[in-house]
Amino acid sequence: MNSAAKLRNRVIAVAGATAIVMTSFGPAAFAWDVSGVTGAVNTAGVASAGLVDADTGKDGTQGAQAITAGTDNQEVGSVRFVVPSTFKANDTMTFTLDATGNAGTAKADRLSFASMPGVTIDPKAYALSTHVAPDSSDAAGSRTPITAGSTEDHTEKAYPKSAPQLSTDMYKVELVSSAKGPQSYNDQIKITFLKDYDPAVKDAKFIGTINAPKVNVGANISGTVSVRTAATTGPSTAANIFATVGVPATLAANMVTPVGAVVPGRLDVANGGVVADGTAQTIGDLTVTSGADINSFSVKVDDTNPAQNVTFGAGQATIKYYKADGTYLGADEDETVTIAPGATTITGTGPTDARKAVISGVTVVAPEGIGAFSYQLATLDGNPAGLTGNLTTPGATPNQNQLDIKAPENITVQSTTATALPDRIGGQDRYQTAVKIAERALGTDKNGPKGESDNVVIASGEGFADALSAGYLAATKDAQLILTRGGSLPQTDVEFLKTYGAKNVFIVGGAGAVGKSVEDQLRNLQSYDVQVAANVTQSRDVSTWSTTFTSPTNGFTITPGQVTGMTANPELNGTQAIQVTRDGGGLVTAADTKFNGTAATSVAGPGTAAGGGTAGGAATAIFTFNGKTFTVNIPGDADPTKVASQSGTVNAATVEVPGALTGSAPSAKTVQGDARVVVPLDAKLTVTRIAGNDRFETNRKVNEYAGATSSNPVGKMVVKYGTAGKKAGVLVNGMAPWDALAAGPLVGRKGGATGYPIPVVLTGGNSLNGNAKAQMQSLDLTAAVMVGGAGVLPDSLMTEMNGLGVYSVRVAGTDRWTTAKAVAEFALRDKAASATNEFPGLGFGIKTPILANGGSMNGDTGSALARGAWADALAAGPFAAATDRIITLTDSRSLPGATKDLLSANNKKLASPVITVGLGDVVSTETVDAANKALAK
Repeated sequence: MNSAAKLRNRVIAVAGATAIVMTSFGPAAFAWDVSGVTGAVNTAGVASAGLVDADTGKDGTQGAQAITAGTDNQEVGSVRFVVPSTFKANDTMTFTLDATGNAGTAKADRLSFASMPGVTIDPKAYALSTHVAPDSSDAAGSRTPITAGSTEDHTEKAYPKSAPQLSTDMYKVELVSSAKGPQSYNDQIKITFLKDYDPAVKDAKFIGTINAPKVNVGANISGTVSVRTAATTGPSTAANIFATVGVPATLAANMVTPVGAVVPGRLDVANGGVVADGTAQTIGDLTVTSGADINSFSVKVDDTNPAQNVTFGAGQATIKYYKADGTYLGADEDETVTIAPGATTITGTGPTDARKAVISGVTVVAPEGIGAFSYQLATLDGNPAGLTGNLTTPGATPNQNQLDIKAPENITVQSTTATALPDRIGGQDRYQTAVKIAERALGTDKNGPKGESDNVVIASGEGFADALSAGYLAATKDAQLILTRGGSLPQTDVEFLKTYGAKNVFIVGGAGAVGKSVEDQLRNLQSYDVQVAANVTQSRDVSTWSTTFTSPTNGFTITPGQVTGMTANPELNGTQAIQVTRDGGGLVTAADTKFNGTAATSVAGPGTAAGGGTAGGAATAIFTFNGKTFTVNIPGDADPTKVASQSGTVNAATVEVPGALTGSAPSAKTVQGDARVVVPLDAKLTVTRIAGNDRFETNRKVNEYAGATSSNPVGKMVVKYGTAGKKAGVLVNGMAPWDALAAGPLVGRKGGATGYPIPVVLTGGNSLNGNAKAQMQSLDLTAAVMVGGAGVLPDSLMTEMNGLGVYSVRVAGTDRWTTAKAVAEFALRDKAASATNEFPGLGFGIKTPILANGGSMNGDTGSALARGAWADALAAGPFAAATDRIITLTDSRSLPGATKDLLSANNKKLASPVITVGLGDVVSTETVDAANKALAK
C-alpha cells in the first residue's frame, strides 16, 4: 500500500454503533448493525458516519483534536459520512456540535462552528456495502476487524451498474442554529436534499466528508466535544424517528462522533519544518494557550529515533505573555530563556493573568537522516498537559461508541518531517530559504559557514518584479540576493548579514515594496568583516612532522578546520610553530621537540628513552614560558618515523592541529579557509536604495546603476551563426513572472558564457515599455533573448526592437513548464555558433540542476498560495547564474512532463541528484524522486 493510502482518510462510525433513520426509506432504512439491532452493514438503507482516522492499522490513532476552553477558531477532527441513494427532496441530515460540559446558550457555554467548513459529497456512486466501520482492527486482533466496503481501509467499491452522479444542485449545505432567540449561534451543519435521486437506483451509497471544521469554544465548555448526527424526512421534526424502525431509543440518543477534547492547554507552531542537515534553523513562534492562568509550562521537541535526537538550538528565546482577551501584558513581563546546547525542552513561568505564551527566536537542529519528529506541550502548571484513556460519550454503552478514539496526550500540535533528501535547500519560509540558498552559494556546510559577502542585495519577498530585476546587480557586485518582508527584516536576514561580513546592502524597490522601517533597521545594523584566523601549513619527511599556525591577537583554540577566540598567554600570540623530530630509534627527545625553535623543558611517556623506549610511542612535551606551561601531547604511530597528530593545552584551553600527512616524503600541503572569525567594524552598514515609481522604472534604474558602478561591462553573446557577438539582455514580461522563473541563470557571471553578466529587462503590453527602451539604449544592448511566447511577449516587440537595431531570439514554449524547458535547453546548448548550431546557447557544463516550484500548488496555479510559490525560484537565480546551473520548474506534488523530458533527454549533460529549493510543502519528496529518476543515466 502506498504512503498516501497509509495516511488514511480513516473514518469511525457515528457513536460506533448508531443509526440515522429516514422513515420514508422503508421499514429497514438507516438501521445500524450493532448488538440488539437487526440488519447488516450492506443493507441498502444503512447510513453511517465517523471520525477520519490517521491510521486504521493502529489502535488509538483516531485523530480527535486537543482544544482549549475560551478559545475561538480551533480545528477539530474531520467527519466522514455515507448516505444511501434513497433520499428524497426535503430530506435532511444535520451534524450538531455537542459537549459534555455545555450548559446553555450563554456565551461562555456556547460551542459553535467558527465558519462553514468544506463539506463535500463524492459524486460517484458506490456499492451497497460501503460504510464507515465502527472500529479499527488493532494489531492483536482483539476487536472486530474492518469489514470489506469500509471507507477506513479503502475497500469501498464503485457501484457495479450504471448510476447518475450526485450533482451539487441536488443538495445544499448551510450553517444553522439549534438555539432560538437572540442568543442563537451556528452549532449545526445542515444538508438538505433538493431533489429525489434516481428512483431506479435503490442500492447505491455516496461518501461525504466534513473537512477539518473549526469551532469556537466557550470558557465553560469541558470534556468531549462531539458531532451528533440526525436525519429527518421532509418537514418532519420528530424527536425520535429511529424508534419507528425498531432501533432502541438509547441508541438514537447517543448517535455521536467525538471530534475533540477540551484540554488544559494547547500548543501551536507557526511553521516548524526543518531540513535534516545538522544546522540550527529558525522555526515559527511556539504558542501555548491555556484555559486557566499559566503558572508554568514546558514545551518539548521529540523525534522517533532516540539515537539521532532532534534538539532545540543553543541560544536565547523570548517569551511574551497575553491575557485571555489577547491583551499583551507588557515588556516588563517578558521572559528571556537561555537554551543550552542539546536541550530538548523549553520551560517558561507565566505572570498572573497570563493565558497565552508566545515563544519566539527558537531554532531546531535536526541531524542528517532524521525522520519524523513533533513539538509537544509536555507539562502545564506542573501536570501532564494531555488527557488519558479513550474518549467516550456519557450514557452510551461501549458497543454504541467509537472504541479507539484516544484522548490527546502531551498535546502534540504537529508531527513533521525533517526533510532528508540527497540535496535540498529549504527553510521555514521563503526568507529563510533565500538565506540558505545564499549560504549554499558561499559554501556553508554542517561544520559552519564559509566565505564572505561584502555586498548583499535585498528585495521584497512579497512581489516578484524587484527580485527578478536584482539578478544583474547581484552578479556585478558579486553579491548574494536575500528577501525581506515589506514591514520588517526577518531575523534570519540579520544573522546572515553578520555571519557573512556584510558591509554594503542594496535595496531594490521603493518603500511600497521594502518599507522605510526595513531601511532604517538596516542602517542601524553593525557591519562586520570575516577574517581568516589561522593559516595552517603541514610538512613532513620520513623523520619530521611540523605545523605552523597564526592565532588572532586575543589568543586561540585550534581544531581541524576551525578557529575560535580565547584568552591565552600574551607570549603565545602571533605566529607559532611546533616541530617534533624522532631520533633514529623512533623516540621523542626534548632537544628535538621545539616550540618556535625553543626546545621542550622535558618529555615523558613510552615514546621517550626514559619512559620505556617504545619506537613510535606516545609522548608528552612540556614547554615553559615565564613560569607558565604549554603541554603538547604526541600520539604514537605504528610507523615510528611519523608523528600522527599534535595537541596541547594553553591555560586549560585545548589546541589541536590536523594529523600527519600521508604519501611519500618529502611532501607539503597548505590548508586555509575554514578557520574564520567575524569581527565587528567601527561602522554601520552602508545602505543604498535603488527604486523607481513602478517596477519598470526600478528595473531600469537597477540595471543602469549596476552598469555604471561596475567594472564589468554588459556581457556579449552570439545569437545567430554568422553574426558578431552583441551586448545582450534578457527580455521578460514584467507583469507575469512565470516564464521568467527559469531565466535567472541566463544573467550569467564574469567569466561565464557571455564573458560578463547580462541584465534582465522588464516590459509589458504590445510595445516596449519606455524604461525598457531607454535602458537598451543607455546600456547599448544590441541583442535580446525573449523569454516567453507571443501571448506574453507579442511579435510586435520583436519588430520594434529590430527597428532599434536590437537583434532578438525567442526562447519559449506553450506554457510555463515548456518555456522553462526551452530556457534550460538554450542554456545547455553549445555556445559556439556553426552551420549546424545556427542559434547557439550558453554552453553550461555538467552541473546538477536546480528544481524549484513554478508557481503551482498541487496543480493549482491561480490561488494566492500558488502565486506566492515563485520566491524560491527567483532567490535561486543568482546562485544558478554564478554556477552555470539550469533551473527546472515543477508543480508541488508531481513532476510536469516537460520537466521530466528535459531531465531525461539531457541526463548526460547534467549531474545528479537535483538541488531542490524549498521544503516538502513546496516541492514534495515524491516529486524530487521523480526528477532524480529522470536524471538516472
